[in-house]
Amino acid sequence: MAFIGIDLGTTFIKAAILDPETCQLRQIVRVSFPRKITAHDPLHCEFEPSAILNLVSELLSQLARCAFRYEGVLMCTQMSWLVLMGDDGQVRSNCVGWRDQRSLEPHPSGVGRYYDVMRRNITEQQRVDLGNEFAPGAPAAARRAGPS
Repeated sequence: MAFIGIDLGTTFIKAAILDPETCQLRQIVRVSFPRKITAHDPLHCEFEPSAILNLVSELLSQLARCAFRYEGVLMCTQMSWLVLMGDDGQVRSNCVGWRDQRSLEPHPSGVGRYYDVMRRNITEQQRVDLGNEFAPGAPAAARRAGPS
């Protein structure tokens, strides 16, 4: 019995065969994470969703050819990502990650940044429900993502 583990980092996407019976990792592979597509704006950090998906598919295919019986695929990421999807299952935005800081842009009302306005408008319980990590790069703080 084995699992394929995928770790979505912002430097590399890593994958390995996880063997829970022996507590070993086998066939460890990694590929460089795609370059961000918003180089013109230092506060924006967006990635092409299909580029990420293609790399993950490539790693899954590589590991699926190994001689193991797989019970499933496990995915992890330490930080958060956001991709908006339509009711039809189609991608409606680029992939926005934790390094995105667009919520620190000035709010048009002149009362601070978008992040400041959002913090003032959520309750303590809503903050807890959001995971206690309402940071400028958190998906809950994203105000918009460019079209893909």
